[in-house]
Amino acid sequence: MGSFGDRLKALRKAKKLTQKELAESLNLAQTTIANYEGNLRLPNYDTLNTLAKTFEVSIDFLIEGEKKKSNVILRDEEPIGRIQSYKEFDLEELKEVYIRELLNGNGRKVYDELVHLLRQGVRLKDLYRRIIEAALVEVGKEWEENKITVGHEHYFSEETLNLLAQLNSHIYAKENKKYRAALLCTHGEGHFIALKMINNLLEEDGWETYFLGTNVPLDGLITLLKEKNINLVALSITMNYHLNGTEALIKAIKSSNNTKPIKVLVGGRAFSHNPNLWRTIGADGFAIGFERIVEVCNELVNE
Repeated sequence: MGSFGDRLKALRKAKKLTQKELAESLNLAQTTIANYEGNLRLPNYDTLNTLAKTFEVSIDFLIEGEKKKSNVILRDEEPIGRIQSYKEFDLEELKEVYIRELLNGNGRKVYDELVHLLRQGVRLKDLYRRIIEAALVEVGKEWEENKITVGHEHYFSEETLNLLAQLNSHIYAKENKKYRAALLCTHGEGHFIALKMINNLLEEDGWETYFLGTNVPLDGLITLLKEKNINLVALSITMNYHLNGTEALIKAIKSSNNTKPIKVLVGGRAFSHNPNLWRTIGADGFAIGFERIVEVCNELVNE
């Protein structure tokens, strides 16, 4: 049984389960199981964990079979892509690799390693939070401390956006929840990479998303909210001086649809020193970071 798909198929047949029965037990489509067994897709960490429990095997067995793993740890002199098992991933070390390789212009190598991590079962949320977001924060600090130029910082941000776009083909929705979200920065904001990652996490969770970026005209936004029957608007605010404008925007959003209230979630650095500020400006919820962002969005639309 040389591949993940072969092992999954053998385990399923040993349990005398059809693809449909296994899919229903995991709340997945039968075609998803077929794609797994055909090695066309690989499940995320949560699905891998459920499969391991279902068949009473380890995640390592599902991924690698009986192959013995080596305890490889990435170091500065070692090439990217050497780790064998998801348990061996040192995400702090990989953050440093991400920074070094991307600043050196090796975007393709970084992309290959990120795909490898996803295929080995690292959750998209952890990849975003512990590698990409952490790397962006560190590079921002290096620029503030004059360790790198503003050109390097801009290049790093743009390359990160390119990588996020390339990784979209490896994001598979768990289910179709029929929720719709619009995500944008308040007018004048230019920091939207984290918001883009939140957009992708919602897509993975089965949401239909509309990522609008920044400086969206109000009339165009209101039209989209009505046409797409949006359930939730996520707003990102970095600078404190944009809070008044955000409060006015929230009022406009909430008054745009009297038949079905739209929930508004806010987040960003502007709220870091006052986590209750979101209530003051009229939002329905607040989230910082990626740890519970999807849960918070689901809770808001189900209130």
